[in-house]
Amino acid sequence: MRLLRPHIAAIADPKLWVCCLLVALTCMCQPLSAQRIAPVDAWTSYAGNNNPKQLVKVGDTFYAISNGGLFSYNRITKATKAYSTIDGLSELDGKSIYHDARSGKTFIGFGDGMLNFFTDPEKGFSYISDIQRSLQYTAKTINKFTSYQENLYVATEFGIVVYDIDRNETRATVSKIGGNPAGIAVRDLLFVGDSLYAAMGNYGVWRAYVGHPNITQPSAWEQVTGHNGLSTGNCRLLGKTNSMAYLQIGDTIFQRSNGVGPWALAPMPNQKWNSMLGWEDYFLLTYGTVMRVVEPTGSQYLVYSRGNIYTGYIDSSMVMMGDTVNSLNLWLGKTDSTEDAYPPGPYTNKVTALAVGNQEFYVAPEGKAGSSAPAGNPDGFWHFNPKKGWHRFNVEDELSRDSVWAEFARCAYQVRDSVCYMGSWNHGIIRLKAGKITHVWTPQNSNLNGGVGNSIRVSALAVDKDENVWATGIVADYNLNVFTSADSVWHPYSITGMYPIGMVIDDWGNKWINNQGLGITVFNENGTFDVSSDDKVKNLTAEHGRGGLPTNTVYALAKDLKGQIWVGTLEGVAVFANPSAVFNTTFSDASCPVIEGFCLLRDQRVN
Repeated sequence: MRLLRPHIAAIADPKLWVCCLLVALTCMCQPLSAQRIAPVDAWTSYAGNNNPKQLVKVGDTFYAISNGGLFSYNRITKATKAYSTIDGLSELDGKSIYHDARSGKTFIGFGDGMLNFFTDPEKGFSYISDIQRSLQYTAKTINKFTSYQENLYVATEFGIVVYDIDRNETRATVSKIGGNPAGIAVRDLLFVGDSLYAAMGNYGVWRAYVGHPNITQPSAWEQVTGHNGLSTGNCRLLGKTNSMAYLQIGDTIFQRSNGVGPWALAPMPNQKWNSMLGWEDYFLLTYGTVMRVVEPTGSQYLVYSRGNIYTGYIDSSMVMMGDTVNSLNLWLGKTDSTEDAYPPGPYTNKVTALAVGNQEFYVAPEGKAGSSAPAGNPDGFWHFNPKKGWHRFNVEDELSRDSVWAEFARCAYQVRDSVCYMGSWNHGIIRLKAGKITHVWTPQNSNLNGGVGNSIRVSALAVDKDENVWATGIVADYNLNVFTSADSVWHPYSITGMYPIGMVIDDWGNKWINNQGLGITVFNENGTFDVSSDDKVKNLTAEHGRGGLPTNTVYALAKDLKGQIWVGTLEGVAVFANPSAVFNTTFSDASCPVIEGFCLLRDQRVN
């Protein structure tokens, strides 16, 4: 037996891991209370909670975990609240949540073995890092919890960990169950009658008597599957109501009265269920977009959703489900008739680019896969306005599959006209004003050029001081385009040897373009969009006297308030201090910012 030594720490200085969208909205002077915008000089976290995985009920409040952290819903007041690393969570993507009614503590388990717990999330979170810090196991995901008296039983990828809730210490690790190999994952845990049941996937179901003096001994466990009416096979789901216990073997569900008699086939169809949940005398099963409800009388009915359902709740007065499209919502009695039960935020937590200005911003979630291929992301993009909140643009609303509708990876904001340009990695460019689409450009309906075949992979967008919009196209004959404010048409350029992946425009109209793997290409059209003879092009590389970059592999470009160009590379940061002279003989190579005598982020990848 190996004990995991306890370590608990209340969070006093939470890590601001930007896994969700963190935006400082200091310029927004008319926030709605529903948007929960923090005061000036503070951060507000907006996380996508459209994929609730599990939930617990504590009084009139539900707590659910998702890819965006933790959020709550009060069934009386209808109030919602999101919690992220800013509020004290150690991380965001929780795997399991459990409420221990005796102690009043709610536990959250994560993929790295970390546990958080709280009694009231407004008062902060505490850590239990014993499993995370263990060097004995590599896979440490927390799969499920259950509790009995003062003990919390934690199902992990290597077995079961027993934690004393009252003493705040780890008591034991069960790494070998019966005659099975050591370190087998436990998928679910459940107390049925006088025994702790453990679902172990292909190894079936095993149980140990709750009064056994040492459940870390393999002999304390006996196999349940294959006996007492049960077949053998894979089991990963357990569940129970006040009167009945359930387990799934393969695609078949078995049931028995709690602690009494043999197991028998349950009156549910065979299915690869996502979850089995018991709430008092109600039982829920979910698979795909379907939730099957078993009432205390034994009658059953189905509830359908637009997204895959992984969790839910039911009692005599409400039906709640959590799915991958509508997040957590109340079912109002018919298909697509729901009431939101989740806090505002973006549709997902994917953020590739932001366009910000005039008290609003747009989010481009994802567009490319690898170096140049489209990602196939159909989620659209999102817009936030402090007065109206969040809005998702997708094909079910404003976007058309016959035009620009998917794989949004780039965006730029034109402050003068309060206009945003959204670029797709496969289709074209959209122009928006005040959250409304005004123009859509594709190679088919405009002279916007570049891309593969009839598509255009917009790899960069930027607005110059004259409000002209510049766009690059990757894998294209015409790899640079400009939409001029004077004649409102797109002008294409072809720059030999340029594989553009990002762009920033300096105060002198020079376009600094990330030439993927080949350094930076600087371009200036000299103010004449239809005349190419006066165009200027210069390539900056790692060669001394030709740019002096730390490496030719560039990931990020930015212009600071002094007009200097900052470059993030595979091997640190470089700054061009005199970009106005980039085409002159007085132009200087990039230098590394020196902080406290050291080169800033030397040899580090800067994204």
